[in-house]
Amino acid sequence: MGFHRQPNEEQQGAREFVFWHWAQLQFKNPRVQLVKHIDTVITPFARAYLKDGREVLFDLEGMTREEIESRIATTLGKTELVMKREELMEIAKLNPADFGSKCKRQ
Repeated sequence: MGFHRQPNEEQQGAREFVFWHWAQLQFKNPRVQLVKHIDTVITPFARAYLKDGREVLFDLEGMTREEIESRIATTLGKTELVMKREELMEIAKLNPADFGSKCKRQ
């Protein structure tokens, strides 16, 4: 991700995104390498390399940190269907403390 420490108004969103979300991204994705290019680029950008070798490039100029977060999450994150399925699987998981005719403990 490339951004400026002293950005103009159109570039402020990228700097705020790094300030508020960078540590959380590193913590939640320990197997992903995150690199910051500070003050080396003209316009703010984010670049992601996918497992199959494709490259995704995001132009972040003129976007707020919330817009950047939602753009990256919708492009690189899980789809709504996958999130819903995982949520339902978590709810349906049987708890060993449960008992009754449909559970292991009766």
